[in-house]
Amino acid sequence: KLRSLNLPVAVVMVTGSGDEETVIAALKSGADDYIIKSSDYLERLPLVLEAALQHHRQQVSRYNRPLRVLYAEHHPADIDLTRRYLEKNAPYITLEVVNTARQVLDALSGQNQLNEPDVLLVDYQLPGGLNALELIKEIREVRRLAIPIVLVTGQGDEMIALQALRLGVQDYIPKTDHYLARLPYALADAYHRARLEQEHDALRTSEERFRSLFMDSPVAMLEQDFSEVKRGLLALKQSGVNDVEAYLLQHPEVVKDFLDQSYIRSFNRAALRLYGVSENNPPGSLGEMLDFESVWQHFIIELREIADGKAHFQRETADILPNGRCIFINLHWNALEGYEDTLERVIVAVEDITERKQAAERIERQLHQLEALRLIDDAISSNLELDNTLQVLIQQMRSQLNLDAMAVLLYDPRDESLTYTAAGGSGLNFPLGMRFHYTESLSGKSLQHLGQVSRCDLCEACNCLPPVLGNFIQELSNSGFRTLLSVPLVTKTSPQGVIELYFRVNPPDNPDWRSFLTMLAGQAAIAIENARLYEEAQRSNRDLMQAYDATIEGWTRAIDLRDKETEGHTQRVVELAVDLCRKAGLSEEMLIHVRRGALLHDIGKLGIPDAILLKPGPLTDEEWVIMRRHPLYAYEMLSPIEYLRPALDIPYCHHEKWDGTGYPLGLKGEQIPLAARIFAVVDVWDALTSDRPYRPAWSKERALAYLFEQKGRHFDPKAVDLFLKEMGLLDEGMVK
Repeated sequence: KLRSLNLPVAVVMVTGSGDEETVIAALKSGADDYIIKSSDYLERLPLVLEAALQHHRQQVSRYNRPLRVLYAEHHPADIDLTRRYLEKNAPYITLEVVNTARQVLDALSGQNQLNEPDVLLVDYQLPGGLNALELIKEIREVRRLAIPIVLVTGQGDEMIALQALRLGVQDYIPKTDHYLARLPYALADAYHRARLEQEHDALRTSEERFRSLFMDSPVAMLEQDFSEVKRGLLALKQSGVNDVEAYLLQHPEVVKDFLDQSYIRSFNRAALRLYGVSENNPPGSLGEMLDFESVWQHFIIELREIADGKAHFQRETADILPNGRCIFINLHWNALEGYEDTLERVIVAVEDITERKQAAERIERQLHQLEALRLIDDAISSNLELDNTLQVLIQQMRSQLNLDAMAVLLYDPRDESLTYTAAGGSGLNFPLGMRFHYTESLSGKSLQHLGQVSRCDLCEACNCLPPVLGNFIQELSNSGFRTLLSVPLVTKTSPQGVIELYFRVNPPDNPDWRSFLTMLAGQAAIAIENARLYEEAQRSNRDLMQAYDATIEGWTRAIDLRDKETEGHTQRVVELAVDLCRKAGLSEEMLIHVRRGALLHDIGKLGIPDAILLKPGPLTDEEWVIMRRHPLYAYEMLSPIEYLRPALDIPYCHHEKWDGTGYPLGLKGEQIPLAARIFAVVDVWDALTSDRPYRPAWSKERALAYLFEQKGRHFDPKAVDLFLKEMGLLDEGMVK
């Protein structure tokens, strides 16, 4: 009665019996909910009332939707009565009236999607050749139209009702006293049931399509159920566990339980192949499929995300397959729509990225190897000291090849010996410097067969070696080393040495590893050869420099022998000039040129005639003009000799004066090279304090007074101060 009056009120039935038939009858009559009078029903009542109100509002919203109804009825009185009732009580329903079965078929066949009726309301008694059941059969079986149908009849024949329902009628209403009150609900229910069936059909089709795509996908996919896992994680948090990740790391047994509760609903074909499981007997959970010890810590990250309420997850990780094979995967899962809260249905995509990961690791390893080769190249090109180059080589080889220990032995072709030259490996006493014939060593085979890597067992090798070498091999064996690889260092066909690699386990049986070892050995051979060539060149250069210096000293003795006046003068001033220039801050390289310049400071006098050079008395003005040319002669003699050009400062400029009155260029102040300024003081001091044919040596006091007198005129004041300080001539009495 409440529903027939269309009152806007929610209805809850309260019963003490809990009779199932009573409850079902109440719900069918239009009640929104019910509650049984149990001991706690008053506590539950507010929630039931709230739920009933929500249900009623949804129903009102649902039934108030505009409905277009095609009404097939031939009695004008029934048409008028139905129309007036609906206009008053269900204004959202609009009627289009037809009178015969033929008009129904015409109306349905002529409709487009914009104005087609939502429901067909048909009276059982229709004129026009077809009764209602025949019309319904035509609509359903011949024309295959899915429009919802409600049948009304004045005959309460159950057989008619049963036939109608079998033909696909949504509802059957006998024309009783209050049938019009039921009509709006019956029409709305018919429409919504039909829509629901269509949605279910679409969902079923979609599910079938999804299942087909799921099964045929080339990506490995699983459907999983994490609902029990989620409930367990929520229970953990409710028990006071705030940091789920930290808790699980301390309780791996809980993680194992969660793995066992991560149920697998289905595998697609690609997943069956990837995990190598049987289609007939697939594992029912992740715990059954995966190796716990290998994955449990990775799985904690997934559990943390689930505990945080996430409905999706993505991560690159590793899985250990049942056959023990390790694969790298890109794991990506999403809860299906409608299951975001429970995670009861989750689609997991597993992309096997093992090859990509291995390729990336291979590229990264090759980049590190190229960097190692570059460092070795830099060591070869920028630092030709063999010891430094070998240390760079050892550091890079141990790092890139993951070596515990290694040694470099250099080969000397003169006596066919090998010498332990450099090594790396903590805690080992390598016999560095030990020399022996190559046939006495374990690495001799690799030199006998150039280019071949030889291998031997260290445990069996101690007895056949010289004592010192045997003791070292025994030490290696005692430290856990088992295997020796000997790699020859060869350039073209010339042996440079051997690299010995020591292993506690078997050497890697890896083509990439061996290829890189060969490359490093080639670099090492080149480095050693270059360093040896450099050392030979250095030795030859030193020999040549010594020959040059001996020649210069020979020229100096020739000058002294020719000029008796200056005999011994050159040797005295050279060392003093070099010492003072060192104190003045000149580099060791420059001091070499200072020494040569000091030795050759008077070489220009070889161009002065004996009559002037050896004249016992004072020179005339014309003779002084010639004598003052000797710095120019020195320049002309030495400048064509490339290695003596840097030594020209003293021979060319030691007669220049601080005030610019000197010769040959008249340079002034700091225009004069520093070495020449310092040498000028030393040269004059030695000349004044030495005996000459035309005068005796001056006293130190007189010579010192001359230096003070010429300070700032002839001599650089700083050069004079430096000379006096180094000579110890600055004591008070001497200065006075």
